[in-house]
Amino acid sequence: MKRKILILIVACIAIILGVLFIRSCGGQTESVEEVDKAMGYAEIGEVDVGGEISEDRAALNVNNPETEVSQGRKLIKSWSLVAEALAFDDLLTHIQSTVDGMGGYVESSSINGRSYGTDNLRSAELTIRIPVEQLETLVKDIETEGNVTYKGENKRDVTLEYTDFESHKTALKTEYDRLLEILEKAETVEDIVAIEARLSEVRYQLEYYESQMRTYDNLIEYGTVSLSIVEVKQETPVAEQGTGVVIKEGFLNSLSNIGNGMKSIFINFIVVIPYLIVIVLIVLISYFIVRIIKKKKGQ
Repeated sequence: MKRKILILIVACIAIILGVLFIRSCGGQTESVEEVDKAMGYAEIGEVDVGGEISEDRAALNVNNPETEVSQGRKLIKSWSLVAEALAFDDLLTHIQSTVDGMGGYVESSSINGRSYGTDNLRSAELTIRIPVEQLETLVKDIETEGNVTYKGENKRDVTLEYTDFESHKTALKTEYDRLLEILEKAETVEDIVAIEARLSEVRYQLEYYESQMRTYDNLIEYGTVSLSIVEVKQETPVAEQGTGVVIKEGFLNSLSNIGNGMKSIFINFIVVIPYLIVIVLIVLISYFIVRIIKKKKGQ
């Protein structure tokens, strides 16, 4: 009888440990490519590190900053980056300090932790607004401090929209001034009411176009960096490697995952001890109940 009970207990523990091991080792294999897909980056100027920006950028004719200035174009500039960090907290602190020093600010940020199975590795999402003249300097700084696995640049030309807003604003301002002149000469109540009603409409439209222009001015003067930071224990190589190096890196990664998995098993085993105790008690109680029922049937 003791032997059967021991076998049942060992089997339950073995099943639980097996599940924990698979979960722990499997949790370490999330690739940077999967993170990229989850982020949904597909803006023009997409770059794989070590590659070149696509020809869509050339179509905008914005490669040369002097050309942008000479043509008086209104450009909204933004970058999207994914970076790996061995020292997650240090990189976040450095970025915050650098952005403050450049006269920018972090518009939004979020930090997410993960489960025990991945050793509680974290990720962060930052939206940074930075003076446009400092934009590329910040991007280069992030590349220096973190292991950037993806970067994409986007330049949106809003010159036509901005010019259209200016034209509407000028026309409305002229009409507004003219209405004020007519109002001073109006003699009947009906004329005064009609003119004031039209003044109210014009004033509302003026405020709308002025608001749109202020929004564009802000987007043009301050570039945007959408940054995703992933905490890792080993950085992903970005340079193209030979077959031997790839095999070596894969083998070392597998060993690292197994080591991390064993560590996670120990942590998770401690965490699930209360569940193990409950399972063992259920097995023992069930076994003795079955024994009692069999004895009563035998009598």
